[in-house]
Amino acid sequence: MNASMPTPEGVIRNIASTKLVLISLAIGFLINILPWQGTFLLVQPDVYLLILIYWSMEEPRKVGASTAFFSGLLIDIAGGYFFGQNALIYSISAYIALQFRLRILSFNLVIQALHVFVILFLGQAILVLEFLIVGVEFPDNFYFLRSLIGMCLWPIVALILELPRRQAIKDEIA
Repeated sequence: MNASMPTPEGVIRNIASTKLVLISLAIGFLINILPWQGTFLLVQPDVYLLILIYWSMEEPRKVGASTAFFSGLLIDIAGGYFFGQNALIYSISAYIALQFRLRILSFNLVIQALHVFVILFLGQAILVLEFLIVGVEFPDNFYFLRSLIGMCLWPIVALILELPRRQAIKDEIA
């Protein structure tokens, strides 16, 4: 049983449609490639990765590490990043989410957010290692703040993606 969020009495959760998954991933993609500037660029959360982690845990048959890898390549191309940079981070993050999905989903949204923070932080740490290997300067002091902001956004993202899947139970009178 999925306990990602308490479902009110009289309400069931449906399996997510492929259309819902694709639309939410497309919205996350568009948010990620927005031209962030100034202070917002320093703290820009990876909304696409949050949505990808959510669907990796909720619908592992529809979204997994291969989806993460190819969408990471698209974000690399669209955002002008090193080719494969986001593909590596996204596929590792999705793999971790898939491996620990039952454990993470057994907790409430607050504890889930802590787990998501660890996944986001590991992704950023891998990116720092990539930068150091390539010879790029170490990011500024606010770099890991993005993981913290992603953690704070997790309950909101999870609730928004959960709402279209709810359906009231109709009482049957025989």
